[in-house]
Amino acid sequence: MRLLLACPELCNSLLRKEVLDREPDIEVIGEAFDPVETLLKVKAVRPEIVVLDLPPSGKDPGLCSHLLSEYPDLKVVAISAQANQAVIFEHGIFRRELRNLTPPDIPNALRQPALIDDSDD
Repeated sequence: MRLLLACPELCNSLLRKEVLDREPDIEVIGEAFDPVETLLKVKAVRPEIVVLDLPPSGKDPGLCSHLLSEYPDLKVVAISAQANQAVIFEHGIFRRELRNLTPPDIPNALRQPALIDDSDD
């Protein structure tokens, strides 16, 4: 799967080198450090997944709905700065929240479809 990292926390962390770069089916095809750069890179490199920072509030990243409306086949995964929580978004409708992650869980979180909403609303 082709992945664009648009989250400075993950781009600059050892987690990327220790976990993501060791997964043979995950190809990090670019990095973006702000929303404008993210939009430009998504258009240019056409990733399958965009990884964003999950805001500390736990709310959906603002860029998420824009990306999914523009690119309906895209999957967006928002990961907390501590990499212990992820929220998966697809097609602008589906949202799945994963909690109590450990770094080795991140690749499997990226592979999961959202499919159902099991968030605690």
